Amino acid sequence: MMKKYSNKQGITLVEAMVVMAMLSFLLAATYGTFLSGQSIWTKTNTTIELDEHLNKAASRITPELRQSGHDAKGKLQVWIGSKSGAGESDVLRFSIPVICENKGNPVDANGDTAHWGAPLTWGCTKASCMDENNNCDTIEYKYIQYLLNEKHYLLRRVLDFSENTVREDIIAEGIIGMHIEQNFDQRIVKLQLTAQKEAGKKQKIKQELEINIRLRNAR
Repeated sequence: MMKKYSNKQGITLVEAMVVMAMLSFLLAATYGTFLSGQSIWTKTNTTIELDEHLNKAASRITPELRQSGHDAKGKLQVWIGSKSGAGESDVLRFSIPVICENKGNPVDANGDTAHWGAPLTWGCTKASCMDENNNCDTIEYKYIQYLLNEKHYLLRRVLDFSENTVREDIIAEGIIGMHIEQNFDQRIVKLQLTAQKEAGKKQKIKQELEINIRLRNAR
């Protein structure tokens, strides 16, 4: 009777090392792909978040500032404090037409703005939130002010005639820079906002938004 011999043998040490090296390479490549994908997702998510902060800030400043301009004597009702805010950011202060008494008219007999002031709350269109005592002889809310603080919050303040703060609201976060310029005829204000946030280790994402705002009541 013939005997059958099997030629099956266990893998050698060299073969095992080759297999381990291949597996290590595949694992490293897979992990690298995972980290790369995670990094891209983090950057994209952070960029979207920053854009939301910038758009929110612009959507609050623009409608109010657009209503400003010159009074009947030609005096501009917009003031820019260059590098006077946190991180050398600019400070924006302005007044807009207001209704200071019930059934009051924002325009005088000559077609000019009757009273310049500041709504106590954003979006206010009634005398109840544009004047404290419903009396046009005194305008308690005189200026709207937008500025940044050290925590990178964009603040909206309402100031009285003496520039004391009457009310303060947080408008947006993550804003690290605000730069404001006026054109030569004082009809357009250029607003530049910068937002920044950390995205992972030792990585910061920065976004900017620039808009030109035409003053409706400019002369």
